[in-house]
Amino acid sequence: MLKAIIIGSGDVVVDRHAPLLADLAEVVSVVAVTTRRPDRHAMVERGLGYSVRRIATLADAIEAEADIALVAVPESAMFDVASLVVNAGFATYIEKPMAADSIAASKLGDAIRLSNRPAVIGENFRHQQRFSVARSAIGAQKITHVAVRDRLRRGMRSNPRSDDELIREQIVHSASAVRFVLGDTIAEVVAARREQLGSALTLQVDAVSSADIPIRIALELTNTWSEDRYSFTMGNDASLELKHNYDFSTKLYNDRLETWAAANDLVQFSEFIGADSGMTSLWHLLIDAVIDGSETDLALIGEGIRDIQFREAVDTCIKFQRSVPIPRAMASTFS
Repeated sequence: MLKAIIIGSGDVVVDRHAPLLADLAEVVSVVAVTTRRPDRHAMVERGLGYSVRRIATLADAIEAEADIALVAVPESAMFDVASLVVNAGFATYIEKPMAADSIAASKLGDAIRLSNRPAVIGENFRHQQRFSVARSAIGAQKITHVAVRDRLRRGMRSNPRSDDELIREQIVHSASAVRFVLGDTIAEVVAARREQLGSALTLQVDAVSSADIPIRIALELTNTWSEDRYSFTMGNDASLELKHNYDFSTKLYNDRLETWAAANDLVQFSEFIGADSGMTSLWHLLIDAVIDGSETDLALIGEGIRDIQFREAVDTCIKFQRSVPIPRAMASTFS
């Protein structure tokens, strides 16, 4: 039985990781949660379904007897906390984003590489079944255009964040999924604009891949619903669309994949996809690596760095209203 500690007690831990780790109780047991708040500690315990020790300080946490550490802290603290945990010898699940900027992310990547201990970054979207199905369905067809429309619900969060923080966090997930399905990096952010209309905040980004495929990502932050749609066009002959809804009342995903032939405009293929959690896949990846003694998949570290580089390019593009190339060298060292 592997032992794990959790550092952080935010919503992603309470709502996602704790119930997931409860399902993995036959292989991993959480022995401690690091938080100064007894109320949040109790919420994590309810999600796990069993009692765990509460640790108030990071110094005490890294002395805990455990194999795995989940680090889920605000991005402003992520580099300092994750570096300490990695250097202490834990196998580490690092929530996304892995640092506040790409330089810190690269330094953390170096620490992971030198630790010789497995680690994963919360690249959940690229591990979701819907994107694997899309990639298989596209196969060898050449993608000529990508369009993403994502409506993100603000929801009720215990630690409210600004709209800008939420939408900047979400867009790196979209970019990561697009890179995975394309099998290509995003080379340049061509244009980006932020627009507030009533209670809705929209962020639209136009970019191009390394193979000059145009990409448009449009995110809308609202009070009402959560839905996203990924459309991939293959020349004039075919297209593929992933529709994804989250039902907040049942907490269930409803994923649908559809492809069209332009010649007759009829649906050629349509199916519902079971929405396996990308988070579940990452936990299995980390647990298997600990059991087998495997090394870190450095490509995941590179993807985490690319996320932050993409977000930095978007921020720069909005600020200076000019296109911004995304350097490849930093992330490529982890490919």
